[in-house]
Amino acid sequence: MSTNKMTNSDIIKKIYIKLLPVQVMVAIVAALNTLVDSIIAGNFLGKEVMAAMGLFSPVMTIFGLSYVISVGAQILCCKHIGQGESKKLISLFSTCVVFLGSISIIFSALMIIFRYPLAGFLGATGQSRDFLAQYIFGISFGLVGQVMMNMLMCFLSLNNKIKLSYIGMGIMGGLNVGLDILLVCVLQMGAFGMGLATSISHLVTGILLFISFLKKDQTVYFQFGNFCFGRLGEAAILGMPSAMFTIGATIKAYSMNATLLSVGGLDAAAAMAVQGNVCSFVGALPSGIGGTTLMLSGIYYGEEDQESMKQVLKQSLRIGIFVTVIGMAAIIAFSGPIASLFYTKGEAVWLLTRRMLILFPGFLVFNAIFNIFTKIYQSQGQMTFTNVLSVAENLIMAGIAMVAAPFFGCDAVWLSFSASDLLCLILIAISVFIKSGKITFRPEDWLKMDKASCIPPEDRMAFTLHSMEDVINISEKIVDFCDEKGINPKYSYIAGLCMEEMAGNIVTYGFKPSKKNSIDIRLMYKEGKVILKIRDDCQQFDPKSRMEQYFPEDPLKNIGIRMIGKLASDIDYKNNIGLNVLTITIGDGVCGSAH
Repeated sequence: MSTNKMTNSDIIKKIYIKLLPVQVMVAIVAALNTLVDSIIAGNFLGKEVMAAMGLFSPVMTIFGLSYVISVGAQILCCKHIGQGESKKLISLFSTCVVFLGSISIIFSALMIIFRYPLAGFLGATGQSRDFLAQYIFGISFGLVGQVMMNMLMCFLSLNNKIKLSYIGMGIMGGLNVGLDILLVCVLQMGAFGMGLATSISHLVTGILLFISFLKKDQTVYFQFGNFCFGRLGEAAILGMPSAMFTIGATIKAYSMNATLLSVGGLDAAAAMAVQGNVCSFVGALPSGIGGTTLMLSGIYYGEEDQESMKQVLKQSLRIGIFVTVIGMAAIIAFSGPIASLFYTKGEAVWLLTRRMLILFPGFLVFNAIFNIFTKIYQSQGQMTFTNVLSVAENLIMAGIAMVAAPFFGCDAVWLSFSASDLLCLILIAISVFIKSGKITFRPEDWLKMDKASCIPPEDRMAFTLHSMEDVINISEKIVDFCDEKGINPKYSYIAGLCMEEMAGNIVTYGFKPSKKNSIDIRLMYKEGKVILKIRDDCQQFDPKSRMEQYFPEDPLKNIGIRMIGKLASDIDYKNNIGLNVLTITIGDGVCGSAH
């Protein structure tokens, strides 16, 4: 029997569109805070303090490596969600909170104690050293808040707390701007006040987010004890592409600055500074697309749900290309006004900056596609290939600029962004060809999933339901599937009945006439058991909690749900990223033996 596929991506599309703005806004708010700090420092503290703050950037880059642990932990936690391993999920999340929190507190204390030697080590001398030491003193208090905030933001979506994400970002941005004005402009606390404003905004936001993870009636929560520090190495390996990207980006920045100075002088370097500012905002688009893809693909990979992985890939490409094309067009269309924000119209540096803004934005589309594939491979643990791509992207970019600049001038640097990502996509295409042995455009081939991690096509089914008529039809198909697999007729009947009863309840009580609701059904035959997974985007409802309820005044209430609870071998319910996910296991591991 060929695998039945009557699916669409309605649910995945909805959840993708719901999660994407959060991922994008986190990066934009961070960039906006940096921009506001720079504006206030430049206007009220002078260029000496601005220069001192710039010298601190390598330290923040090092703290950015905390993403290695947090991203790796997110991948593992998403996998645990997909596999229904709640204890491992909570243990790993709690361990990462304790570890990253403890390390950041220790480093903060060391930075406060040794702030003057650190300022000198970073290259500051004379009065600039004093300014930098004051800034380090102020910003060190909030490093634990910043690390916690960056980590916890990644996990809020798993608890479907999208609104809290926006509230947290609003509080962080509002506090930072307000305190900058109060401490720097009004109270004239100088570089220390600038650092302290950032610290307070991060601490308040970090505490607010942490409190939300203390409630235990959600997918991810903090629980003291039962830590698993031994698994941090596993998380670090999965998050290593973040470190590889940072290494490559550092080398690229140094190389490109040198290249631009050699072919275009200070005007070219000034145009590159604008590129960095603009990219910190629009770069949030491909970055957010990659983060959303990583989250969803991690969950569905853990569920061994290849059909949903394919749908994630398709939706990521469609939405990613659409969004980045708009971003690219907007930058090109407003290249003149954007250049005028930094330099006087008509000057040589303005003309060079405007040309840069016309040539470089094309990379957004290629970078979004590149991020989609690397994040999907990262979620599957294909670390060697992902690490190579992560560092190669920046090194190829620097190499192209260096080689082509003598012939094409600054244009070679601006175009190297697109050329690098395009070459990396060609490398990905070659790897797909090598693995599949053919030129292919099938999503399942581009996923590059190992056969060992997939349920064979003949042992799985995938459907999307929209009506009660669909429920009845698919119930019959499930029974037929089980019969053709040689499964005990008792279990075949139970599988069809479970789907019909539970999906029918969703259609009857969950569907809203004003909304386009749907139900995704996944049926797998694995290790002698039938596993039925029912996923819907209706209001949160836990049928498992109703299975033990009995009302003497209304004996028939919940009778269908209670019947399924007695017939199934195991039932698990989770609300993941705003979706109801009900997993029903049927059989004793030898379903076919009693046929």
